[in-house]
Amino acid sequence: MDASVDRQAPKINNPVQPTEENLLRGMLIYSMNCAQCHGEPTRKASLGNGEYPPAPQFTEAPPDMPDHQNYWIIKHGIRYTAMPAWGKMLSDDDIWKVTTFLGNWKKLPPAVKSKFETGQ
Repeated sequence: MDASVDRQAPKINNPVQPTEENLLRGMLIYSMNCAQCHGEPTRKASLGNGEYPPAPQFTEAPPDMPDHQNYWIIKHGIRYTAMPAWGKMLSDDDIWKVTTFLGNWKKLPPAVKSKFETGQ
């Protein structure tokens, strides 16, 4: 999968800055659409563990791919897995905000981290 994404994902720069506002929006979108499969601090993922292959659990191993690859995966999905293509349901801006949130998972500002860890 990594090699396929590396070949297909155009190397474009993330246009969204990791401001607190953008990270909070990315966190909200992630919590509403992604957490049920990929997990979050307040709840363990349930759906993603039942898939084949299982969805990566970001609470255990946050995503470490470059932003352009995470963006491509979110927008187009992953064939032969349960990862859907969100490109027709989310705007490009929202996909970039989720991408920015994922890319900063390990270094969230205190206010964003607190809201994420408490589910508020």
